[in-house]
Amino acid sequence: MSMSSSMSSSPLIRLGAISAAIGSTLLIITHILDPLVGSPLPEASTLGLVLALAFTAHVPLFAVAVAVAVVGLHLGQSDRSGRFDLLSTVLALVGLIAMAGPAWNGLFVGPVLRAEAPALAEQDPALTMAGGLVSLVLYALGLLLFAIATWRAGVLPRPAAALVAAGLVLAIPLEGAFPAVLVLYPVGMAWLGIAALRTTSPALHPANA
Repeated sequence: MSMSSSMSSSPLIRLGAISAAIGSTLLIITHILDPLVGSPLPEASTLGLVLALAFTAHVPLFAVAVAVAVVGLHLGQSDRSGRFDLLSTVLALVGLIAMAGPAWNGLFVGPVLRAEAPALAEQDPALTMAGGLVSLVLYALGLLLFAIATWRAGVLPRPAAALVAAGLVLAIPLEGAFPAVLVLYPVGMAWLGIAALRTTSPALHPANA
């Protein structure tokens, strides 16, 4: 089965493309709003509460969206990318799941913990920090390998895959000085999702196929 027919035949692939576009756009918006969330706001401010909740919620939402995205996009190019793409997809999924758990916990448990035991909420145990670091490394490495596999497959735009890879690599040394660099890799992921959606357009409109 050809790549174009494979890409257009599976609802899961289309769902993955949509998830890549929407989830990445969510992350881009969050990074743009990050300075506003970090600015001094009254503790009881409605705006401050809404922004804080939105900023906390974006991590698990993005993790779920990108998990669906990497699976769907993997299926659309697996015939050309082979085991390398499968390995990168599994690694990215493990990292995304590892990141989503603490973020989801922080969304619901964090506010209660800060209200009832603020001293405990401010602590960062070494084991928790180590777990977060491992999750971040797995997530970034998985997406980096996925971008390389996408480049190798040549099914989706290679510049988009290169943007994902470059964004992840540059984020490590430049995040502190240039926070805007964090926007690069979600822009690349959104590009991949939109490109996959354009490829599947005949399946979305079967009467015009």
